[in-house]
Amino acid sequence: MKREAASTTERRPPARRAAVGVQALACSGDTLKRELQHAGPEAGALFIWFGVVVAVTVLFFFNPVEHGFFPACLFHKLTGWNCPGCGATRAAHELLHGNLAAAWRNNALLVCALPFCAWLAVRIFLRRRGGESRLPVFRPLALWISFAVVAGFAVLRNLPVGAWLAPV
Repeated sequence: MKREAASTTERRPPARRAAVGVQALACSGDTLKRELQHAGPEAGALFIWFGVVVAVTVLFFFNPVEHGFFPACLFHKLTGWNCPGCGATRAAHELLHGNLAAAWRNNALLVCALPFCAWLAVRIFLRRRGGESRLPVFRPLALWISFAVVAGFAVLRNLPVGAWLAPV
């Protein structure tokens, strides 16, 4: 019986694979995993976009300052220090409402990193559209510089000299 079900999913035409993503929402556990394995990358992309749209919609309509269902920073709770991501949810909420100054006050690193992230997403999208499936490769120096910037931001925002970087 299981072999029969697997052979029918393998015979799905490529055009119907994206529709499997919608069907998989009603499945659970092993069935969902099996459906996604046979669905192809279109279903994975569909789930990612669906998740992004839901997250952005929730963040747009619910202010993290006023609603307590957003996750709190575990690092901040344990140490009392601000991690590089502290204030990012509030900053994203402010950006969605067009308030760049308030977003900057909550997390300057996020505001500075978003244009780079957008550029990277467009680059990956264009590569995939061109038929190239591998992700872009970054030189180790670029990764080390990124790590140093994030670590420096984390340290600076916890010092008295960088108090202006702490989230409000």
